[in-house]
Amino acid sequence: MVAAEEFLEYADVFGHGYGTRAADTDALLDGGHDVLLDIDVQGMRQVRSRARQPVTTIFILPPSRDTLEARLRGRGTDADDAIARRLATATAEMAAVPEYDYVVLNDQVSGAVEQLASIVTAARASRAAMRQASVDVARTFGVTLEPAAWDRARALHERGWR
Repeated sequence: MVAAEEFLEYADVFGHGYGTRAADTDALLDGGHDVLLDIDVQGMRQVRSRARQPVTTIFILPPSRDTLEARLRGRGTDADDAIARRLATATAEMAAVPEYDYVVLNDQVSGAVEQLASIVTAARASRAAMRQASVDVARTFGVTLEPAAWDRARALHERGWR
């Protein structure tokens, strides 16, 4: 499946292969469902480059390194060397935080879940998600929304204009 490029994203993480089949994701999206992937930075970069629709990315940020280590140890499922690898990976991935659209501080589960739900709601109403609906409604007013206008707006948005 990897060689046939059937995955939207694929990674070897700590000796285990993980991936998201593109066909499964496409079927869910085509059915009008939101898709939430629990993937690492490497996977996010693959999804962003391969997705056929706009992608909203969210970095789940632990409150601190010490808290993350305590959580990993509290699970009781990993040996010390595995925890050390996970912490090293987390340290390296911190540099990628600016690449994400949103950051959720996972200090309280209920608050983090509430923020995630809010982000999903906002993403549904984003300019990218509502582009076709906007074009269709504008047409009922006799207005044509040109692709160049969307490109200009996206460029302004990316430079910090909102």
